Amino acid sequence: MQNPFSAPVPPGLRGATRIVHRADLACTPHTLFDFVTNASQWHRWHPATHAVRNVPDRPLVKGEQMVEHIKAAHRSFEATWTVIDCDPGRLWRITTATPLGASVLTYRMAPAPGGCHFERTCDFRSEGAWALLDGNLTRWMLARQAAQALRNLQQLSL
Repeated sequence: MQNPFSAPVPPGLRGATRIVHRADLACTPHTLFDFVTNASQWHRWHPATHAVRNVPDRPLVKGEQMVEHIKAAHRSFEATWTVIDCDPGRLWRITTATPLGASVLTYRMAPAPGGCHFERTCDFRSEGAWALLDGNLTRWMLARQAAQALRNLQQLSL
C-alpha cells in the first residue's frame, strides 16, 4: 500500500486534517470489503454511527448515496454520503458535505499473511468555529473513535 500521507488532499477539502488507521484482519480483502462498504452494518463496528437510512443491505457502489446519523466530537448530525470510488476488494471512497463540514473517507484493503491489511483514511474539514479545533481536539476525538472501530473489526468474525 502506498503511503497515505503522500496522496494529495481530496479536491474540495483544501486545509483538511488527515487521520489514518491501519489494522490486519483474519479475512480476505473481498470479505472485508463486502462488510465495511455495507453501511447497514456500520453500527456493528463504528462507534460514531448512530443509525443509517436509505441504504440497502449490501455493499454500496459508485454513485450510490446513503444517510448516516453521526455522533462524533460532541456533535450529533446527519450526513449524506456518496460513493465516489469503488474497486471491490481494494478501494472504496465516499464523500459528504454538511453545514458542519466536509469529509472524504477512503478504505483500502490488500492481501496480507493470514488475511488482509485494512487502511482507513479520513480527510475532514469543519466549518465555522469548529475549524479552529480540527488540528487538535476534533482530530483527537475522531482518531479515538476510528481506532476503536478498527479494534471492533478485529473482534468480529468476518
